[in-house]
Amino acid sequence: MDVESFIKATPPRLPRSVITPYAQDVIRLRSGGYTLIQIREFLASNGVTVSIQAVSAWLSRNGKALARPKVPQDSKTSPSGAAVAPTKYVPRGRLSRADFEKFQKPSEDPE
Repeated sequence: MDVESFIKATPPRLPRSVITPYAQDVIRLRSGGYTLIQIREFLASNGVTVSIQAVSAWLSRNGKALARPKVPQDSKTSPSGAAVAPTKYVPRGRLSRADFEKFQKPSEDPE
């Protein structure tokens, strides 16, 4: 048998996890706050034997697209609603001696 006839006769097998048939259930459980241990117990009750690490790896590969959406926060208030003072810019990386000393000394703001 040559390659061409093998390709025509045999469809490629796509790699698939044993967790994939339960994808929606697993993501729903994780979004609902269930632990990896509880998700593994759910899968075991359905006849799927996997490790906690396998559940974690599967979620990191497949669960991000359906993860909980982040709630945007107002930049002027904290999550509790209290006002937040603006933060001072501190550059990253190497600083010149003058810049280093400038950030070490408290600035005096004339009012």
